[in-house]
This record gives sequence, C-alpha cells and structure tokens, in this order.
Amino acid sequence: LLANHLAGEEQVPRRSHVRYTDDIGCYEAVRYLAQLGHTDIWYIGDASRQWHKNRYRGYARAMAELSLQPHVHTIALSDDEFENGQAAVSYILDQQWPVSAILAASDELAFGAREGLRQHRRDVPKHVSLIGFDHQIGHSRGSNLTSVCIDMVEIGRQLARLAIAQIESPDRQSLGVSMPTVFVKRSTCRPLRKEEHMLL
Repeated sequence: LLANHLAGEEQVPRRSHVRYTDDIGCYEAVRYLAQLGHTDIWYIGDASRQWHKNRYRGYARAMAELSLQPHVHTIALSDDEFENGQAAVSYILDQQWPVSAILAASDELAFGAREGLRQHRRDVPKHVSLIGFDHQIGHSRGSNLTSVCIDMVEIGRQLARLAIAQIESPDRQSLGVSMPTVFVKRSTCRPLRKEEHMLL
C-alpha cells in the first residue's frame, strides 16, 4: 500500500506499506520561509484530499512552533488544481489579507497561484514567495519553482520489493517503509525585508 492516500482513522496500516513524509516536508518548507523573514505564510490545499490534509498538518505544526497565525484556504471549487490555486489567491487578495508567502499542497496549485498573483500584478518572488509540492524530483514546467519533492521512482521500487517479499513469504510480518521528501530550493523564494512587508 501507498499509505499517504489512506483515509480514515487507521494511522499504521496492517499490511506492508510505504509512506513518504509529506508532513515533514511541508514542516521544513514553512521553517525555511520563516528563516527568510516571512510571517504571513498561507497554506493552499484541498481539504477533501487525504494527502493534502497530511501536508496541512506539517504546515500547522511549524506555524504553531513559530508562534505564527496560520492562514489557510482549503476550499476547492473545481477538480482542476490550477484553477483552484488561481481562485484561492484571487480570493485572498480581494479580501486584502496580508500575504508574503504561499505553501501550496501541489505544484499545480502553485502554478495556479502564480497566475492569480500575476493577474493582480504581484510578482513571484518579488512580492510573494511560493513553494509547491511535486511528485518527481525534476519537472520541466516548474523548473524554477521551489518545491517539496518525492522520489516516486524509489517509492515504486520499495513497493515492488515489499510485494515480492510478501509473495515469497506470505506469512511474514507486515513491513513499513518511510521515505523522506526532498526540499528543492529554486528561484521562487526570497528573503523578506521589513521595508517590503505590506498589505497586498
């Protein structure tokens, strides 16, 4: 099983499984933004998706430890993540809420958020720093997007290894493998100087 997509109360599956640490990846992303001086850090995700909930937990934990007020937009108006990211940013800016950085639960949401910022004449990273979440280490479309990344090839190898082990020894105890995320720093984040902090 790929345990990140499991819904419900079962935190540790009774079957062999692989889990990537998306919550820790998002936790580290928020800490990175805070090191750059950001305090008005928004999380954009879709609360109906279990993996987005996992990522929100990492965001919320980091914000609590930093004593920062969480800012969250988790309402999905469309099945298209790009459109949701664009709509979320437009709503945030229309409400004139302060925002200096955004952590999006997927790269597609981040691309939509960047388009929403562009439509409001806000530049990334000049006005808003932006981080996404990607399911592969390299991504041509988002080559400049800072992102929490997953090595899905290695996760596939681990899932295959567990499946083969289960076939060879059906009575063996279930195993769990934890895979780290990789935080890839690119050009969509920059330090926030005090004189630049403003209400967008």
